[in-house]
Amino acid sequence: MLCLDEQARLLLLRFQDPFDGRLFWEVPGGGIESGETPVQAAGRELFEEAGLPPTSIIDRPVMLWRSFRFNGHDHHQPEHFFLAHVRAAEVNFDHIPADEARILKGHRWLTRAELAASVDLIVPENAAEVAARLGAPPPWAADRRIPRELLTERMVLRRWRPDDAPPLAEIYAQPAFLAHMSALDLDGTRSQIDQFVRRWKDDGFCQWAAVDLATGRLIGRAGLIRHHDWPLSEDPVEVGWTLHRDYWGRGLATEGGRAAIDCWRDLLDDDQLISITRPANARSRAVMERLGMTLRGATRWRDQDVVWYAIDR
Repeated sequence: MLCLDEQARLLLLRFQDPFDGRLFWEVPGGGIESGETPVQAAGRELFEEAGLPPTSIIDRPVMLWRSFRFNGHDHHQPEHFFLAHVRAAEVNFDHIPADEARILKGHRWLTRAELAASVDLIVPENAAEVAARLGAPPPWAADRRIPRELLTERMVLRRWRPDDAPPLAEIYAQPAFLAHMSALDLDGTRSQIDQFVRRWKDDGFCQWAAVDLATGRLIGRAGLIRHHDWPLSEDPVEVGWTLHRDYWGRGLATEGGRAAIDCWRDLLDDDQLISITRPANARSRAVMERLGMTLRGATRWRDQDVVWYAIDR
């Protein structure tokens, strides 16, 4: 939980790793026990670790993929993060389990500026960005930005890597892709990935690499992109997706599209979000409709006939 007090300060607990003695600061939280929902686990952990009421939690979590080492073991797992508005005076450690009490070395409250200036190890490392995604008030809201990595139920949507080019080029060579899109060879795919990376820098966001959470395999791309050459309006944001043929029919395009729409709604100011496809691409059009988008028209774009859908705020 990211707990903010009356002064919008963030609560951090200091722990010492029992294996190597390493000290680190961490927000309250822990694992989900059998039969618990994520918010129930968050409430239990908040009460046990800091004596704070579970009712202070806002049940609108952000899910992150975490890789960390603790007590001599490496952990790689998804975790839910929640926002809680609490009173600093109510923090107490009367209910903390004995094994955690032995390694707890203190706590403190940090402002946004103090967090930015800290050189200590703090978990999660991008706490300010997570707080902004969770809807924290100013000054935390200044960190609102499209995340470079996002976890959905079955995918990791992450930043691009050079070794993503061969598996993405494989997707672009599939007949199912070529039925509605132009061909792109390996060199062209590398150039496209370079362009995606530049868009992240210039526009602040672009489509993510889509990775199967169960296998770690790159299975396509999904997310938001701003088009600076769209003929019908100025610099609109589009939500789009391309998946390996083996992963069709599982609802993954809808899952990735919905995550992207949530980011547009929560983190961008654009009044409209569009999606573009070829008229004959019935599967992609069906995804757009499942996402609540409606057909707005047809046009000629990049030497192709296209239809476009949109959703408004």
